Amino acid sequence: MTHYFPRRFHILVVVLLSFAIPAGVAVAQDDLNALKVAFDQGPDEGLLRRLIAYRDTIPDDSSFELDYMIAITLGSIPDFHDTACDYCRSLARWYEAPYVFKNRQVSPNGLAQEYCAPRPQPGVRTVFKRTLPGKPSALLTNVRQQLGSRPAQPAATDGIYTMVHDGWKGELGLRGRAGFYAGSDGRRLRVRVTELSGHHIVFVITGMGGENAEGLGGQKFDGYLMTQTRDAIAGITWWQGQPFGFYAIRR
Repeated sequence: MTHYFPRRFHILVVVLLSFAIPAGVAVAQDDLNALKVAFDQGPDEGLLRRLIAYRDTIPDDSSFELDYMIAITLGSIPDFHDTACDYCRSLARWYEAPYVFKNRQVSPNGLAQEYCAPRPQPGVRTVFKRTLPGKPSALLTNVRQQLGSRPAQPAATDGIYTMVHDGWKGELGLRGRAGFYAGSDGRRLRVRVTELSGHHIVFVITGMGGENAEGLGGQKFDGYLMTQTRDAIAGITWWQGQPFGFYAIRR
């Protein structure tokens, strides 16, 4: 006997199966790659916040590459030099060699020498108390508290813009690494900033056009903020593999 089920039942089964599929690995890898791109642009406090926020979504002390980027970023911020020293030593203690970052071997102990206080010179009687560093996750507790007590610096691209991309007009709102896009059709779409360094910004509008070649789930825009007036962004976007121009004027 053949059984027929309502269409709603089929949809429910698909939804339940989607929750059962372990998709965390793929998403985590994409996020980690985006952080590596941002890291290459130059570590700063904004990147440190992103790295720690992402670290909170994965098991503690489970990604050497992520902790290695955190260590270098801590070392680039004067307020966190001491933590950077302990963090590098902690990586060498809690992770197993070989230490690999972006397909090349690195040395946490060698990096620690850049951030740790120099050893006393001959004839100097200064005594240094040597203690074993705790786990990286434990060392971040104070860093989180310090970051939480100081307001995040606004991004240079923050604001509301009138945007035109290949003749299509809409409203673009940016705040840090998030935002929105309101098109002339009345739809309000989510904006996700994947790169933000100085006056360079790359963002994706979810639900606009087809999924681009990088698999980011939306239409990608790569632009530059005017460095003198800071009142406009100009760049290129892609749709179905073809590049088009866009610009956004700050209101």
